[in-house]
Amino acid sequence: MPTFEGTRMGIRRLGALSGICGEVVTLGDAAGTASALIATGWNASLVNGLQQAGATDQQLTDLLNGVTDPTTILTQLKAGQSSSGGINPVIPPTTPGPAESPAGSTFVYTATYTQPLVSLAPLLLPVNSVIAQMGSAMAPYNLSQLAGKSTADGYTSFGIQLTVRDNIGHAKVDDIKNTLNDLLRGIVGATITGSSLSLVAGPGQSLPSGFGTTDFTSWLQSNWGWLALLLGVVVIGPPLIKKL
Repeated sequence: MPTFEGTRMGIRRLGALSGICGEVVTLGDAAGTASALIATGWNASLVNGLQQAGATDQQLTDLLNGVTDPTTILTQLKAGQSSSGGINPVIPPTTPGPAESPAGSTFVYTATYTQPLVSLAPLLLPVNSVIAQMGSAMAPYNLSQLAGKSTADGYTSFGIQLTVRDNIGHAKVDDIKNTLNDLLRGIVGATITGSSLSLVAGPGQSLPSGFGTTDFTSWLQSNWGWLALLLGVVVIGPPLIKKL
């Protein structure tokens, strides 16, 4: 029974042998050569992949005869050069689909997060500080924070809403959302209980009313912790000073 190597050695000789009618025996078209490769033990997925990439019958025959290897063939295909010196049609690159977020798109990002009950977060990390840090943190990712406000500011539950512009464009909107989630998680060091990212304006479009500015009510919601502390100092401070 012929061995695998014996079969390959025999195939190498086919191109040089004459048939009964005196004709040179050939391996046929690329599909036939591909079948021969699979029959002699080559991985079918690899062979089919080479075919789809545009490998010629000559290149597959060289592979079958041990003259070349898959890596060399793929390199030749990328360069448009066949193993025999001929020119293969260069496979055009796949055109990527349209970006879900073209450069200049503006989104509203909302997120909620929690802090432990015993946390001093309202004083040590108020929401307005989180919003400011988010604006700085997203800049290296080519995202700009146009505005931000608090949507929830309890003792353990917090929420923010940011107006964010995509400066370079992203293929997937989820990539922007995941980046913002990671930045927020790193800043607050807490569990994000929910988040969303919604398009509010395309490139060159004006922002709808209510976006792009921080109103006074939002400022009060973001700074109530500091205001309460200041009020406490004003009310309690003078009596304490008189007793000293």
